[in-house]
Amino acid sequence: MNKIGRKSTMMALVIPFLLGWALIIWAQNFAMMVSGRFFLGLAGGAFCISAPQYSAEIAEKEIRGAIGSFFQLLISLGILFSYVVGAFLSVFWLSVLCGIMPIIFAAIFIIMPESPTYLVIKNKNTQAEESLKWLRGENYNPIQEIDELKANLSDEILKKVPFSVAIKERASISALVIGLGLLYFQQMCAINAILFYSTDIFAAANVGMDADISTIIIGIMQFFSSFMASVLVDRLGRRVLLLGSIIVMTITLFAIGTFFYIQSIDPETAETLGWLPLTSLCIYILAYPVGYGGIPWLVVSEVAPKKMKAFTGPIIGFFAWALLFL
Repeated sequence: MNKIGRKSTMMALVIPFLLGWALIIWAQNFAMMVSGRFFLGLAGGAFCISAPQYSAEIAEKEIRGAIGSFFQLLISLGILFSYVVGAFLSVFWLSVLCGIMPIIFAAIFIIMPESPTYLVIKNKNTQAEESLKWLRGENYNPIQEIDELKANLSDEILKKVPFSVAIKERASISALVIGLGLLYFQQMCAINAILFYSTDIFAAANVGMDADISTIIIGIMQFFSSFMASVLVDRLGRRVLLLGSIIVMTITLFAIGTFFYIQSIDPETAETLGWLPLTSLCIYILAYPVGYGGIPWLVVSEVAPKKMKAFTGPIIGFFAWALLFL
C-alpha cells in the first residue's frame, strides 16, 4: 500500500477476491472450498486496512469522522445483502452474485484518483493537485491543502523511520496498545458468532418466527444503526459512543445467555420468553455499529503517531483477523 499506492492496492485485491469466489463457486472438494475462503480472507483483511485509509485521506476534515464510520455502514449493508439473498437463493447463486461484486467495484473505482496524501509522500505534487481538484471540484485551489499535507507528512517524506526505531517511542507503544486492546475486545464481544450463526440461534430459541426472517430483521437493524453512527460520531464523540455501546451490549448478551440457561433447565418457562432473544439481539445489533463496530478502527487511525501510521494498520489488521479466525 505504501509502495504502489492505496488505489492500486485495492484494484490489485480484486484478483484474490475473484479467485476466492471462483474456487467456492466451482468447488469440487473441501480443499477447494477452504482455499477459496483463504483467498477471500486474505483480500478482505487487506481491504479492511486500505479502504478506510483511502477514505480518510481523500475526505475533507469536516466530514472525516462521518466518512470513517461509513466503513461499518457498508459492512452492515453487505451483511444485510447476504441475509436477504441467502434466504431465497442457494449458496451457489449467492456466491455467484458475490463474485460479481469485485468486478463492479473495479469498473467504478478505476476512475477514482489516487490518494493525495500518498502522492505528496512520493513527491508527485502535480498529480496530488489534480487528485484534489477531481475530489473537491475543478475550481478548487489545492495549494493550501497540499502545503498542509507537506507539513503534516514532513517527517515521513524526509526520512523513512524503520519499525524498530518508531516502536521505541512512548506514543507509538501507547497507540499500539490502545489499538490492540480495542480490536481484541471488539472481536471477542461475540458479534461474529451472532452474525454468522444468527439463523441457527433463532431456530434454537424457537422464537415463533421464521429464522430467516428474524435474521433479515437483524440485518436491517444493523444497517440502520450503522447509518445513525455516521451521523452521531462527530457530534457526540468517540468515547461517549464507545462506552454507551459497551454497556448496552453487555446487558443484552447477559439477557441472551440467561434465556438459553432457562431453556436448558425449564423449557416450558423458556417458551413464554420467546420474545427475549429476538429483542435482545436487535438491541445488541443496534448498539454494536454505533460504537464498537467502527470506532476502534477510526481511533486507531487517529491516535497513531505519524512515524507509526505505516505499521499500525497492518499490525492491527492482522491481529483482528487472527482473532476472527480463532
